[in-house]
Amino acid sequence: MPQFTDKKNQTWQVEIDPVMAEEINQDHQIEIVNLERDPMLKLRSNPATLFAVMLVICRDQIAEKNLTREQFLKLLPMPTDSILEAVQKAVVNFFPSGRHSHVQEVLTSYAEMGTKTDELATAKMRGVIQNPLVMKKINEAADREIGIAIEKMNPDEPPGT
Repeated sequence: MPQFTDKKNQTWQVEIDPVMAEEINQDHQIEIVNLERDPMLKLRSNPATLFAVMLVICRDQIAEKNLTREQFLKLLPMPTDSILEAVQKAVVNFFPSGRHSHVQEVLTSYAEMGTKTDELATAKMRGVIQNPLVMKKINEAADREIGIAIEKMNPDEPPGT
């Protein structure tokens, strides 16, 4: 069974059952066992969402260890790689064993697409930032907005003018 180790060297088992999958979908709009979209995307993109999902997945273990929500969250390791790996393995294990290699391949492909998308977005942003015309327009827009804000704060003018 997939697992991760927390900051105090405690091991946490990561298994997804149908009730958890439904709750994760209802509460976080993540179809954790639907491969039509990347079920791991929100978890990789937003650690807060990952932590909220881990509260669902580890609920029984948290209760057994008599921990509060906050105590559990403070135990989670940073960076979150080991948690993400355990969740991904749990997603794979949700499917029939004959499909495990296919599911793993699909999840790996989604992760690779995410990495490539991040790289392309970063390159595009750098291109925009390095373009002097774009930066000039951003600067002009900022000057206009600041001017408007200053005019609104001017105490010498009567209200409503």
